[in-house]
Amino acid sequence: MDKYKSKIGIQFFAEPPAGPEPDKPAEPEDTPDTAAQLEQLRQENETLRQQFYQSQVQAEALAQAGRLDVAPESVPYLLRLADLSGAVDDKGAVRKEAVTAALNKVLEDIPALKQQNTPRRGFVPVGADGGQPTTEQENRMRRYVGLPPKK
Repeated sequence: MDKYKSKIGIQFFAEPPAGPEPDKPAEPEDTPDTAAQLEQLRQENETLRQQFYQSQVQAEALAQAGRLDVAPESVPYLLRLADLSGAVDDKGAVRKEAVTAALNKVLEDIPALKQQNTPRRGFVPVGADGGQPTTEQENRMRRYVGLPPKK
């Protein structure tokens, strides 16, 4: 029978062939510190949350500055000077009254940030003011063109 097995090419091994090695447990120094990773993710989450709240407060402050008649060129200075730290409540919503109060406080301290009502330059009206001419003026004009005066 062994002759027959060797003729057809069947070979038997005394021990089973070696298969893939079983997974070795990871060494403790190779495992990442999950507590440190979790803390890092929490810090990143908190940083992103603060940036989000800051952008919401800035948007609300910009809208309030437009309503408070602030000169457009002084809006960035107004936003930097305003204490907007208490503008977000515990739930993460922007408190509009706190934003308005902070902006009003800065405008009281520095009134130069408000828009000045100065006459505009550029266009100057020319001619009469558009009022009704008096009867004397109208009669003079009518005589000049040959019409009888009004009574």
